[in-house]
Amino acid sequence: VPGSNHYHPIDHSIIHTEELEKVRIQVLEYLNNAHIHDYDEKMQKGLRYLVIRAINGKSQVTFVTGKNRLPEKLIEDVMSIPGMTGVYQSINTDPKTPLIFGSSLETLAGEAGMPVTIGDITLTLSPESFFQLNVPQAEELYKTAVSKIDKCNTLVEAYCGVGAMSLMAHKKAKHIIG
Repeated sequence: VPGSNHYHPIDHSIIHTEELEKVRIQVLEYLNNAHIHDYDEKMQKGLRYLVIRAINGKSQVTFVTGKNRLPEKLIEDVMSIPGMTGVYQSINTDPKTPLIFGSSLETLAGEAGMPVTIGDITLTLSPESFFQLNVPQAEELYKTAVSKIDKCNTLVEAYCGVGAMSLMAHKKAKHIIG
C-alpha cells in the first residue's frame, strides 16, 4: 500500500523473470506459514522489505525486518528452495531512511554471497551489491563497452557496482579504479 509498510498481495509480477517469480511465490508461502507480519513502526518488529535475487538457477533472499528474530523453520524452509545459496537478515528500524537495508547484514544460512559468472569472470554478489539481473544482456553491454576502450595507463569505472566491467577490461589498463 503506497506510503505504508503494509503489503498488497499480487498474483504475478510482469517484470520478474519466471525463475524469480517461482522463488517469490515459495518464500511468500513460507512467510505466511510462519505468521510473519508487516513491519510495525511502534513495535519495531515485522517484515519491512523482502529482497530476492535469482540468476541462472541460483537465488538469495534477504529479510529486512525490525528487531525481531526470524524462526529457524522459516530459514530452513527458504534454504530448501532449489538453488538457494543464502538467507540473510538486515535490521532497519529507521523510520525516515529511504534506504532498504539497515546498517548490518547477517547471514542466517548458506553462503556469504552468490556466485555469478559473466564472461570469463565469476563474481560473488552480496545481497546489498548492485548487479544487473539480466545477465545475458549485461554481458553483451559490458563486452560492447569494453571493446570501445583503448589501451591506457589508468581506467576509471564510475558507479561500478561490483566492478564487472572493470574486471572484464583488466587487459586494457595498467591501473583500474572502480
